[in-house]
Amino acid sequence: MARHLADWVESDLAEVSEAFGRRVDQIISYGSYNCRTIGNREGGRLSTHGFAASIDIAGFTFDDGRTISLLSDWDSAEHGPYLRALEQSFRPTGFTRVLGPDDNAAHRDHWHIETVRPTRLPE
Repeated sequence: MARHLADWVESDLAEVSEAFGRRVDQIISYGSYNCRTIGNREGGRLSTHGFAASIDIAGFTFDDGRTISLLSDWDSAEHGPYLRALEQSFRPTGFTRVLGPDDNAAHRDHWHIETVRPTRLPE
């Protein structure tokens, strides 16, 4: 996950941001590793967060101090096209699954991005 995320930050995030005249200073994240089930359901399948194979990204702070979030800006005329371009940039970078505001209510405020879909606990 760390390698894919670093590659995405250095290439796609920088490229998309530059195309929109922006420079990202900070990624606002809800976290990566969290040993829990999907949706925190008791007895459910372990989330990819439990394998440190996913991260949740909620927004960005730019070099001019402005902050945008998926919750507030996904459908805005000013920031929506930028956020949608970023969402499209995850797929070719090696992430295997991306969930976001258009997928379901649980992801209305962040992207959940994964590198793998593990089927069992690591040895």
